[in-house]
Amino acid sequence: MSLRVGLIGLGTMGVPMASNIVAAGLPLCVWNRSSGPLRDFEGTGVRVAASVQEVFDNADQIVLMLNTKDAFDAVLGRRDGALGVSVAGKTVVNTATLTPKYSSALGRDIENAGGAYVEAPVSGSRGPAESGDLVVMTAGAPAPVKAAGPIFDAIGRQTVYCGAIPNAMAMKSASSVLLAGVMGGFAEAICFARGMGLDLDLFSKVLLGGPMANDYLRMKLPRAMAEDYSPQAAVKNVADALDVMIDTAREAEIKIPQAVAMRATCRKAIEMGLGEEDVLALVKALGES
Repeated sequence: MSLRVGLIGLGTMGVPMASNIVAAGLPLCVWNRSSGPLRDFEGTGVRVAASVQEVFDNADQIVLMLNTKDAFDAVLGRRDGALGVSVAGKTVVNTATLTPKYSSALGRDIENAGGAYVEAPVSGSRGPAESGDLVVMTAGAPAPVKAAGPIFDAIGRQTVYCGAIPNAMAMKSASSVLLAGVMGGFAEAICFARGMGLDLDLFSKVLLGGPMANDYLRMKLPRAMAEDYSPQAAVKNVADALDVMIDTAREAEIKIPQAVAMRATCRKAIEMGLGEEDVLALVKALGES
């Protein structure tokens, strides 16, 4: 029998992930806290659930792609270690980014309620999500991780097993520390080049011909030159991810000053009303400094 998949959280990442799960031939049931994204799946063969419990009742593996721990607690009805939905016999696959401490506690609550828990945070923005090129970091007991393999194959180009929970969340935060530096440095470089009156086409040629050329630059440079701020990774979502890695570092007494500085720039951008725009909009925030 085909693996039945549920997906809760149809945001910037959740929608393309759902589309790729369907394209892989896996039966899918979806739910979202706001009804707007659900309309896109009506009449497509995807089951649109009326409640969170309906998703759990009609799926074996339930993917959660939510922004914050408060969203997780609200959706699962989680309070004082108990869950408001029945997860017995189901596997919860968490593809969002949470602190290792929170993820571990969530996993224990799910297992105490008779379910299985798999960490599977993803690396990538909307573009890689649309093309199925995410990198999936997994952690948990080998059997449920293996059973969720068809989902990982549908949404990503590479799956890396990190061992026991919460290693996948720790791995995601570690990789995000570097990405935060790259994002912040790129925004500063664009701001500097514009401020010096440089030809951005030539600037792009220099960057892409040098040792720092990478997929991120190849994706972002054309959009930066076109001043295209449509969200691939929205400032507000980057800020949420930075909060997770900063909280994780604080708990482990690890210093990550560049990520802290990046969070301050994101906070300013959000105060300027740029939270829904792509992280490239940090150029605007820096220009107002």
